[in-house]
Amino acid sequence: MPCEDAMGAGGNYLFALDGASGLTGVQLMDQGSDAAWFAQGVKTALEAHLGAGDGRPLPALFDAILPGLEEAYVRRAAELGVEVPPDAPSAGIALFREVGDEVEFFGLGDCVGVAQLRDGTVTASCDGNLPALDRGVLRRMEQIHRATGCSVLEARRQCQELLVENRKLRNQPGGYWILDPGGQGVRHARTARWKRRDLQAVAAFSDGFGQLADTFGLYAGYDQLYRAMEATPLKTLVGQLFAAQEADREANAHPRLKFRDDTCALWAQVLE
Repeated sequence: MPCEDAMGAGGNYLFALDGASGLTGVQLMDQGSDAAWFAQGVKTALEAHLGAGDGRPLPALFDAILPGLEEAYVRRAAELGVEVPPDAPSAGIALFREVGDEVEFFGLGDCVGVAQLRDGTVTASCDGNLPALDRGVLRRMEQIHRATGCSVLEARRQCQELLVENRKLRNQPGGYWILDPGGQGVRHARTARWKRRDLQAVAAFSDGFGQLADTFGLYAGYDQLYRAMEATPLKTLVGQLFAAQEADREANAHPRLKFRDDTCALWAQVLE
């Protein structure tokens, strides 16, 4: 399977993306999965705009980026002679950008953004609704595991309908907000701004990397995981994550939707 995460960084920005394919099994694009295509398309466009110093507000920037991706997706469906799937690819995002003497944050979905102030305060931002929906699926998978003796991961096959119902809540009130070709979630992003002089460092990572804290409990929350990112090479932390996954290949001890989710993470200091 292709990696559906993507990330980018430049002199005044960094971001993490976590692509999600539809659950209907339809694939239109050629990059291994529609989610990988979408995440890479957003990454390429963001790097072009942000790298060129595009200072438009981020919602307006996504208004410029997403229609081209939506047009390409619809055109590909027409070329193949199929209907556009009802669950087009989507992606979570955690993005930091320096604008003048400020740093702004833009987040959708369960990618995590972390900011450390110069007074030592650490704050993390992640959507709450999407992980809550996933936890409901995981509880059902555990119930099936206990009742039948199959592994937690094997139980996922019996939860497909629940996963599809959750996916229907994408970019809906009472559901969860995320980046997709239609752009409906853009104006529901989690946002924040800081004076650059007040900010020490920032980090962004996908939920796959966040499993170090929220799934395997190797770190007591995203703030402690961020502290580890400061002190430890990211390659070492990914090694810890992979080792924990290998020790629980059936997800019976640490329930999760996949044996190994895609993983990306970035960390950067903010210069005064």
